[in-house]
Amino acid sequence: METQKQNIVMTIYNQLGANRFSAMTGSKNFVAFEDKENRKGLAFKLSRNQSKAGYCAINYDSGKDLYVMVFYKITRSGDIEIIRQYDEVYFDMLEYIFTEVTGLYTRLF
Repeated sequence: METQKQNIVMTIYNQLGANRFSAMTGSKNFVAFEDKENRKGLAFKLSRNQSKAGYCAINYDSGKDLYVMVFYKITRSGDIEIIRQYDEVYFDMLEYIFTEVTGLYTRLF
């Protein structure tokens, strides 16, 4: 089961652009997680961006073979405030949505 989670997380990371993504966006602290609906995913800290989101979480919904992207920040009181959430995202839309929300480019054009 742990290997499956690692494979999903590495797939998400590679679909975002892997090391190129980290270098271009300044994203860091990548963490694998599993939510309460047993969806596995990847969460990471964002650099300063236009949306004011501090974090991004991408869950893989294996039943639909789609992703859920959540951009959020943690308030001073410790609450999670969702900035934007996208359900039913195809893998080839991950980079586009990331750039659209944050204004950070994931590759050189």
